[in-house]
Amino acid sequence: MFIYILINNNDIFLQENIKNILKIEKNNNFFYYIYVSINKISDWSIIFQECSMKNFFFKKIILIITILEKKITIQLKKYFKKLFQILTKNIKIIFKFSQLKYSKNYKNIFKKYFLNNFLIIYDKKENLRNQENWINIKIKKISQFIDTKLSNFLLTQNTLNILEIFITLNNLFIIYPKKKITFEKFKKYQKKNNKFELYHWIYSIILGKKQHSIFILKNLKKYNIPLKNIIQCFKNFIITILKIKNKEITLLNYSQFFIFNTHINFKKIYDFSIKNNIQKIYSSIKLLKIIDYYITINKISNIWIYLQILSITLY
Repeated sequence: MFIYILINNNDIFLQENIKNILKIEKNNNFFYYIYVSINKISDWSIIFQECSMKNFFFKKIILIITILEKKITIQLKKYFKKLFQILTKNIKIIFKFSQLKYSKNYKNIFKKYFLNNFLIIYDKKENLRNQENWINIKIKKISQFIDTKLSNFLLTQNTLNILEIFITLNNLFIIYPKKKITFEKFKKYQKKNNKFELYHWIYSIILGKKQHSIFILKNLKKYNIPLKNIIQCFKNFIITILKIKNKEITLLNYSQFFIFNTHINFKKIYDFSIKNNIQKIYSSIKLLKIIDYYITINKISNIWIYLQILSITLY
């Protein structure tokens, strides 16, 4: 048995460390992992159940548990104690504390309940290193498609800016599929399209701003944002809503890149998903099928009309 404890409010830090841990544990034959998010007390029963039952397909498992507590409560300590009592050598835990602020006292608390079978990962320098590594990996993946000047520019950007930049680059890769993107071409496109991106359109739909969402859609059309980008973005949006309703996507495994690089926080899209019933969602799916049909017969003007209807179908 072993317990990894990640304490940080930076998503990149948490995601990259989880990825690294899973890679390490794969060498120890831990191939199977389960995500659990603790939103209410009853969620702990899922964890205790997973630890107690025998899995017929995987002997060794890793539980990745998101805890949203802002401090180590008495109740939480009780759960730690119970969990450690039922852990076996074939179970490993990754605790992901995204709201907890690190304190030196935590080491003693965790030692009391987990003895020496744990590792706390929280370091701010490590956090920065993870962000830099993440940016470098991203740039390396697209290096053959961009010029040196643009590559050097990306290396100077912080994580927040880089997310925005990759959205812009994604559009450029589709507009120029066989051409290298130069720094000048990137800056020209960025300047031309500095008002609205796809996430502005989706976000205005989530906020229920019908007229504004139509205005943004027209702006996307005006600046030649590829139709297939817009349509795919909305399809991913619908898929994400359905998966949230079916509890396939939770706070723990939600990624801002589910909706075509559209960075919207989970709370907003979760509330929106719960608010909209299945009938409204299916109405949107029917409209998407109509749009797909008009694509096959190249009725572009009709597609934009139906996209406007899509903009106000959900609220």
